[in-house]
Amino acid sequence: MAVREREQRRWSPLVVAIVLAALGLLGNAVVAFINGWNQQRTEQAKDESQLILETIKTDIKQARENLRFLVDSGLIVGEPRRTQLLAYLDKTPAGTGPSLPANWQLGRYLTPSSHTVDYVCHFVSPDAAKSALPQLWAGSDWRRDFVTETKWYEEKDATPGTAPLIDSEFYLLVAKTGVDESIWAVPECVLELDRDQGVVRRTRLNEEQLRRGHFEPVFAGSHYPIPLYTNPAR
Repeated sequence: MAVREREQRRWSPLVVAIVLAALGLLGNAVVAFINGWNQQRTEQAKDESQLILETIKTDIKQARENLRFLVDSGLIVGEPRRTQLLAYLDKTPAGTGPSLPANWQLGRYLTPSSHTVDYVCHFVSPDAAKSALPQLWAGSDWRRDFVTETKWYEEKDATPGTAPLIDSEFYLLVAKTGVDESIWAVPECVLELDRDQGVVRRTRLNEEQLRRGHFEPVFAGSHYPIPLYTNPAR
């Protein structure tokens, strides 16, 4: 009987209330800590992404050197971003890699899902294009409702057929509604453009190519500047 009374006094409503309140405070502290940690990681990821974009606003050679510096100096520490960036630099041949025009701004090129996005893809031959983009080949021809052949010209204000081509290889122009990461994932895809805004979203071309180049023919309703480098970034 005495033991039972002591147990009842030990777990009186007041004691239970105090314990529950303490547990609640502890839980709130844990949640606050986790939220703060997640927020810090999110901000770090945003800062590092912006830093990477800023460092590649130059020619390809300097962009590669800048990216290597970011990793070696410890300015990029977030994982898996740091490891992926190192792997990318190691496997990408010298003279190739990401590069953006100096006036390129990320915020200017946010593309709503309703916008039409055009992709310019550069292949060594039609067979290479069919192999890389089999979903766009209808068996005897390209799916002409959103695929057409195009050419790349490198002189400002030149008309199709009179400007010298960069090369005589095979180019495809692909139109999609909204951004299609499966198309951009193809290494031969060199340009991603927002047709509604008339701007380049992403590119694997260097600044000099954008400064001198344009492609023809284009889809109806396209209003891309000639050359492409003249895109406004304001």
